[in-house]
Amino acid sequence: MPTKTLLQIASFNGKIEDVTNLIKNNVDVNESDNVNLETPIFLASQNGHLEIVKKLILANANINLSNKYKYDPLMVASYYGHEEVVKELINSGADPNKKNIFGQSPLFLATKRGNLKIVRELIKAGANVNEENNDKENPLYEAIKRFNEEARKLTICDQEKSTLDVIELEKTQYLEIAKTLISANADVNLPNKYGETPLLLAMLSGNEEIIKAFDPHEDPDKLNLEELYKGLLTFAPFPSPSNSPTNSPSRTPSNTRTPSNTSHEKK
Repeated sequence: MPTKTLLQIASFNGKIEDVTNLIKNNVDVNESDNVNLETPIFLASQNGHLEIVKKLILANANINLSNKYKYDPLMVASYYGHEEVVKELINSGADPNKKNIFGQSPLFLATKRGNLKIVRELIKAGANVNEENNDKENPLYEAIKRFNEEARKLTICDQEKSTLDVIELEKTQYLEIAKTLISANADVNLPNKYGETPLLLAMLSGNEEIIKAFDPHEDPDKLNLEELYKGLLTFAPFPSPSNSPTNSPSRTPSNTRTPSNTSHEKK
């Protein structure tokens, strides 16, 4: 017995004529498969098929139905970087503050993937910039963490220029996301479950570029990192070794789970 309906298959593959004909034949636009519980509009949103998303919305598709991991169309569109689909879903009433089973909101997912334009759209739509995932990490923490990862990649020797250019672009995206979140009043002192705050994470990196994001008026050449670090420790607890995130496997699932079938994830 097939697990996907004809409308699901057409929506996933961007077959707009097939979608139009199926809707005319009064198929159930909200019917999901019996495995992942993914609706046609979920699949169209995941793959960025804007015109199909519009047709399904006009046919009264429910834009807030979630799959078995509680990802909804806005979440997957945000994750995969489909800006126009995100705009369409928001304009049609999608909730920018829903969470999946890992506690990740659309804003967190867009941040995770470095989708700057979508981050801005979600904030404009009223997304909570301080919404935390199940590890009590907010989008700003995620942006700084990803920035640090890309910055470390740049220190690896013997890389081709094209590779370095891509890494630099990714790093810049995360930096701009961090700045955008800070400008939207993200809490820089909000600790995760290990006691790490976004500001502490930036300080521990020693990277003046990301530290400057917290005070855009500060001249990075005049930053005294040692003094800033000493001052920071007076209000930001440093995790003890027993609580160190590197010793805890519980951080992995929420950072690695993809919205849908992992075979569809963009690398």
